[in-house]
Amino acid sequence: SGSSKLTKITDGAVNFDGTGDYLSLADSADFDLAGNDFTMEAFVYHSSTNFVSYESIISQFVDSSGSDRAFVLETVGAGATSDLEFYYYDTSNNFVGPVQGTALQKNKWHHVAVCRSGSSIRIFIDGVGGTASSISVNIKNSTNAFTIGGNASGAGYWNGFISNARVINGTALYTTNFTPPFRTLTNVTNTKLLCCQSNTLAG
Repeated sequence: SGSSKLTKITDGAVNFDGTGDYLSLADSADFDLAGNDFTMEAFVYHSSTNFVSYESIISQFVDSSGSDRAFVLETVGAGATSDLEFYYYDTSNNFVGPVQGTALQKNKWHHVAVCRSGSSIRIFIDGVGGTASSISVNIKNSTNAFTIGGNASGAGYWNGFISNARVINGTALYTTNFTPPFRTLTNVTNTKLLCCQSNTLAG
């Protein structure tokens, strides 16, 4: 059934408490998006607490001054729903955004993705794309840590679960509306990160 498939997708979900929890990886060339096509995606579930403004899902945006930020996929706006948006810096350190998605609801699993395909960048929620934005620049290469679930500008902590976070640098996996995945995500061509999938930790 659909529910059993969703259970498999969310089995390895990481629970973030909204008050300082996040996952962090050291900077890598894998996260240098430059002018490449890319896909960043995850399954997310916000807790029963209302959204607060700015809860980060995927980012390389740690620096609080803005001098070494690259990108952030986050919710913006407080309440029972919150808009999903993507912001980035270009190589001239100009702050660009938002790439606008529609609203996420609390207490519900959503598949979220942001994709760049050539000169177009777009957010998808549950397979439905928001308005495409134009992009003609390279995204800045930050030396910040890459984070999941928070520490965007030293804050922006996610309250809830994140599962199957995947970063693909070199391919725009979604360019039109699509049926969200019903299986755990896999290591497709140009996958640079795939995590939050297993309840078992290696010793």
